[in-house]
Amino acid sequence: MMRLVLMLLLFPLSLGAQEITLNGRVFSELQKPISSATITFKDIQTKQPLTSAVSNNDGTFKATFKAQDSLILEVSHLSYENYTEVLSPNSIDSLLIQLYAKGNQLEEVSVIGKKPLITRKIDRLVYNVENSNITSLNSWEILKKTPLVSVQGSTISVRGNSNIKILINEKPVMLSGEELKALLESNNGTDIESIEVITNPPAKYEASGSSVINIKMKKTNLYGYKGVLTARHTQSDFAKELLGISNFFRSEKWNIKATYNFISGTYARYGTDFIYYPKDETEWKTELNRVDHAKKQNSYSIGADYSIDSTLTLSIGLDGYYDPKTYGYYNVPTSISNKSGNIISRYQTLNDHIRTNNNNNFYTQLSKEWSENKKLDWTNYASFSNSTHWQDIQTRLNFLNEPKDTSHFSTDNINKIQMYASQLDLSNSWKGVGLEYGAKYSFVKSQSDLLFQEMVNGTMQHSPEKSNLFNYKEHNIAAYVSGSYSYKRWQWKAGLRAEQTLLNGTVEPSLDINKQNYLEFFPTFYTQYDLEKAGQIGFSYGKRISRPSYTWLNPAKSFYNLFSYFQGDPRLRATISHNLNLNYTIKNWNIDLFYQYEKWPNMEISFQNNETNELVYKYTNIRKRELGGLSINKNFVLYKSWQLQTDLTGYFHENQFMGMDQQLYLNNVFSFNSRINTSLVIDPKSKWNLEVGYNFYSPSIQGPFTISSFSSTYLTTSRKFFKDRLEFSLSFLDIFKDEGTTIRSNYADQNNYFLDYADARRIVGTLKYSFGNQTLKNGKSVKQAEERERF
Repeated sequence: MMRLVLMLLLFPLSLGAQEITLNGRVFSELQKPISSATITFKDIQTKQPLTSAVSNNDGTFKATFKAQDSLILEVSHLSYENYTEVLSPNSIDSLLIQLYAKGNQLEEVSVIGKKPLITRKIDRLVYNVENSNITSLNSWEILKKTPLVSVQGSTISVRGNSNIKILINEKPVMLSGEELKALLESNNGTDIESIEVITNPPAKYEASGSSVINIKMKKTNLYGYKGVLTARHTQSDFAKELLGISNFFRSEKWNIKATYNFISGTYARYGTDFIYYPKDETEWKTELNRVDHAKKQNSYSIGADYSIDSTLTLSIGLDGYYDPKTYGYYNVPTSISNKSGNIISRYQTLNDHIRTNNNNNFYTQLSKEWSENKKLDWTNYASFSNSTHWQDIQTRLNFLNEPKDTSHFSTDNINKIQMYASQLDLSNSWKGVGLEYGAKYSFVKSQSDLLFQEMVNGTMQHSPEKSNLFNYKEHNIAAYVSGSYSYKRWQWKAGLRAEQTLLNGTVEPSLDINKQNYLEFFPTFYTQYDLEKAGQIGFSYGKRISRPSYTWLNPAKSFYNLFSYFQGDPRLRATISHNLNLNYTIKNWNIDLFYQYEKWPNMEISFQNNETNELVYKYTNIRKRELGGLSINKNFVLYKSWQLQTDLTGYFHENQFMGMDQQLYLNNVFSFNSRINTSLVIDPKSKWNLEVGYNFYSPSIQGPFTISSFSSTYLTTSRKFFKDRLEFSLSFLDIFKDEGTTIRSNYADQNNYFLDYADARRIVGTLKYSFGNQTLKNGKSVKQAEERERF
């Protein structure tokens, strides 16, 4: 039997000219839009049709007819049960119609053998993961296949820019680097609906970051309990394990999701550094192989929605990550050779270290929905991050013409970050114009305390001049408005966001104070024209800002060894970027012409001090960055069970930066990235899938760095058993061990490079068992603060 849901708007339409117009949407029991449904309105006395309509691809329809006190509504579709209802159209102006599949059979959530399709919306590109055969992979591996996205190690970038934001169901993820990678690896691909790549984010999104990647999780609408047990083993040079459970429960009033993952493993990264010092014509070679053990990582999330009534929902939740101990002991030899290649000196660094990390985020959200077109969200959240990094560094020196010596020091770095925010978002429509507007206030407090001790006369003593206390506070007030309108084949969308930032950073004991107070406006504009059979063409523009991470503002030195360290910059400037995009879509061909200009981009670069033989890695601003190019992607259906996907991007990239000699330098390159993969459904009944893929990335740049080309080849297969409740997948990644890179800096008196490989060749086996009702609606994810990402 079918169910009709009527939604009463706050302001009903008038019956001008004795006519009434009804808008509506037809959807299935899994909340999916139904196209090509016939909606007929009949006179209740004569049973004669007054008018009829057919639902569009998104399930929407519109019907206009003479005003009636009551009439008969009939809805029909070949795949769904017919429905008849008597209604009073004068009291409503919008219909939500839910149909049930014929024979009381649920729709299949997955379409076997259907490759992810790429669709274009006015403000984003959507990679449809759900009805595909790559859902056996985890979120991290699927993200690596997404058009316009590239991944190197644990760094994610869009069109060569790594200053991006990762969202899950519109909720920013505060982790970065390896922590973000671990989180996404723990998420099952079967839970993903799509991945949205937003190169010019609309005004409702935080203005920070050059692009947004939003991972949308699947939603269904049945009641009861659902559970998924996951076990994953990864074997590279070292082993890693994951054990997890996800629980879902939905009733008339409650919608609850709780997930827990336990992760244990050993992580390796191999590198060799080379530095040429022209003063004494020597080359320093350091073999840095880093092996860290993290045996007790915990990630957890619990969220609950409570429906106070049919229009009002309260959401509360907690998510977090806890790593009580990551430890390692590096034995790092360095050899120094003269111009003839003979080793003349050596030193050895012993680095013993322990890191801890504890992140927690709490949120509440109150959502009011007067109609499908009028909604209000009020969100409050608080985030807390505590981390420590202790290291003990000994250096055994054996230099030419000098007596053997030993240097010994330790650092203990404690970081605490607190963030509070409140945000109000309202969406409405007026005379065919869709409106979104809202405001937000956030406050962040960060403290980083570095305690430096060194060996003096056989005992470790505190060194005040090398210790550091950094306090940082930031207030941010934002407001935005955005409007959209459609006319025939045209669509337009425009918005404006304003953000007022007040910050205060203090470094002790030097009492270096940095105060800033600035207001920035961020306009966005989109237009799209439907060429019918010739496809669609669109244009977009957006202005963005990239504020530095709080830890990058800390000037304390984090030592790698006696002659190398990392240092932040308390006076980092925010990066302002302008993004232009022209796109054309036809028959699954997606073509993008893009250009990006950044003023004062911030990034990590290196400087070698030829007087002290030190190599300093510093997070700082360079002068400007420009990037422009073309990307093309296409999905080919070779056979009903065999498909091919390609993604090609070519762009010219230029960076302008200041050298240690205070001279301006240019670094530029033409880059070409390609991704090709083919998938085959071996057996549709058991959902046995096979996929092979190859990724290639030509040389790229980052400030003064030139990064060599690299590639990756993978094979993955998955199969289901016992009525799809048990699934096994096996993946072979970076088969030929080609993901290693060479990062080089060579200009003026700077001449250094390093080889880097992140232990990417591995075999991954995953076993998942599903129990309970397997078609539940996931808990609603709450949009959270951009400030969390900067933790």
